[in-house]
Amino acid sequence: MVRPDDKLEFSPTGRATCRICKTKIAKGSVRAGIHYLHEGINWYCKYYHKDCLKTTSQGISLWKKAKLPPEMLLKQKGGNDLSRMNLLDLGVSKIEKKKRVSDSTIRERKVLRETLRLLRRDIARRLHHEPYKVFHNSTLDALVLQLPSNETELLKISGFGDKKTASLGPYVLPIIRDYKRKQLRITNSSSNNNKNYAGAVPNLDDEEIEVVGEVSSEQLIDQVFKEAEKLGNVISL
Repeated sequence: MVRPDDKLEFSPTGRATCRICKTKIAKGSVRAGIHYLHEGINWYCKYYHKDCLKTTSQGISLWKKAKLPPEMLLKQKGGNDLSRMNLLDLGVSKIEKKKRVSDSTIRERKVLRETLRLLRRDIARRLHHEPYKVFHNSTLDALVLQLPSNETELLKISGFGDKKTASLGPYVLPIIRDYKRKQLRITNSSSNNNKNYAGAVPNLDDEEIEVVGEVSSEQLIDQVFKEAEKLGNVISL
């Protein structure tokens, strides 16, 4: 059985315990996940504090044996492999930078995130479930970051398998498409204004983008529910 790549990531919940110091790994802090084969059948992940891997003999030994993903196997200018400890520091810097970019993008798309959060709330109420059972906050953020336009792209989002994509796709995807259309109108409007300011003659043959009245998040969600019900979609988790 092929061993999965080990990983560096931010702790999503704070529930995991470091196997070296035996304390909880705080939510939002960097953790390393190193796989082990359980009873020769399945690969499982044990989690560790970054500093425990760097400052203890057990941690250093574990990290030296870790199966790193290809993007972490960097080389120095002279061509030699960087040391495992340097790779750990570089890996942490890389995911911290990625998180800063992701956080910035999510803030910029806060209206979309709030609309999807309200959709999740309404679906949960209809099913008499807690919202996290519809999809987790990490999945919500992934939807906002990746902006899937169809079921094929939605299946690539962690938390959306075949069943959930078929069930929730008719509700989630129209909201994301609506957001992308609005962003396209804003971009085109800004581009046209710049052309006109520069003295360019407008091209009257360009295809116009239909401008529809702005609706609130609640109104948009209501429209999505009504359209899905017309098509006979049934929500199930």
